[in-house]
Amino acid sequence: MICNATPIICLSKIKQLSLLRKLFSKIVITSKVRDEILVKGKEGFLDIEKALGDKWIIIKDPRKEIDFGVDMGENSALNLASEMSQTLIIDDAYGIKVAKAINIDFIRTTSVLLIGLKDKIISKNQTKSLLKKLVEVGYYISPPIYSGIIEIIDKY
Repeated sequence: MICNATPIICLSKIKQLSLLRKLFSKIVITSKVRDEILVKGKEGFLDIEKALGDKWIIIKDPRKEIDFGVDMGENSALNLASEMSQTLIIDDAYGIKVAKAINIDFIRTTSVLLIGLKDKIISKNQTKSLLKKLVEVGYYISPPIYSGIIEIIDKY
């Protein structure tokens, strides 16, 4: 599983970075993504630093990069996911359009929560609470999408 910066940053802000480890055991990021997420003094820094030290978040760079017109970290993550034929965790709307255009499977941070619920790693109430916390730390979800996610959670 390849990951862009936003999912790691947001999950670390809500103290759920370990959910990635529980679900996928290893996460691969590029050095450009690492540079975006590993900023001393930023919220989640220690958790991210520990994950890198424990080697469940590993760094690998694509052999070559096509410029997709997105930020550097996202661009490198898209290239690596394409090169390795792996799923990418990404949230940026334009990045998702690129992923679709070049046939990269992707999930979003909200998908991570739903997979955690499906796999019984987190409860229905925890999932709702974590979704709310994501929004509180600045993760944008439109009201109709938020309602749709709540409906999916309620079905479990």
